[in-house]
Amino acid sequence: MKSIIKAIMLFALILLLSCTTFTSYQTAQTTSPNQLKIGGAITPVFIGISGGAGAYFVPIPEIEAKLGVSDNLDFGARWSFGPGVALNTKYQFLKNNFDGAIFLEGSFYGLMSHGEGFGFYSFKPTLLFSREKAGMTPFSFGIGLYHFGVITGDATGGFTSLCGHVGIPYRIGANRNIRIMPELTFLVPLFSNYHSNNQSGFTTSLDALAITFGIGVANVSSLRIIK
Repeated sequence: MKSIIKAIMLFALILLLSCTTFTSYQTAQTTSPNQLKIGGAITPVFIGISGGAGAYFVPIPEIEAKLGVSDNLDFGARWSFGPGVALNTKYQFLKNNFDGAIFLEGSFYGLMSHGEGFGFYSFKPTLLFSREKAGMTPFSFGIGLYHFGVITGDATGGFTSLCGHVGIPYRIGANRNIRIMPELTFLVPLFSNYHSNNQSGFTTSLDALAITFGIGVANVSSLRIIK
């Protein structure tokens, strides 16, 4: 059990060092149709807890672009200056005093050729709620699942976790068109699996925790790309 937990936490640390994070820096609002939004983020702090806490300063920068498809649907891509990319989509189902949306993201990072090399992949469905209206207290909250997998030439493995975040989406500027969002994200592994050299394993109820803190910045005024 302890060796598997250590491997899980190592996977999480490798994930941070391999140009992707399990953060989101998302609110429930979607991009308007035919509009393009550009943003970026940096996630400098990673804390792992598994029989003892360890904190790491690993500043991971990333950039993101989002394209509005319809009134309640957009698509986006995140890149963290590494060999891979994360793609996402968001559907907004609630617009009121606060907003609600379903957010889906998948990613792949690595170098694989003819069964050799390494790769990291993830899939993350999240339920988002947020509020950004002027004169009201802003917040962003998300809860969902996060699956992270590792592929090497002779082994595969990964873990599925409960994942959530709490953020404060501040709007600044004369037209409130810049969003600055500090975000705290947590990851609680639920089960893991591995397969190597004709051996397989499956473990549940892992006693581990990962936490990150970072800041996202986005220009929420839209650039029209289709007239």
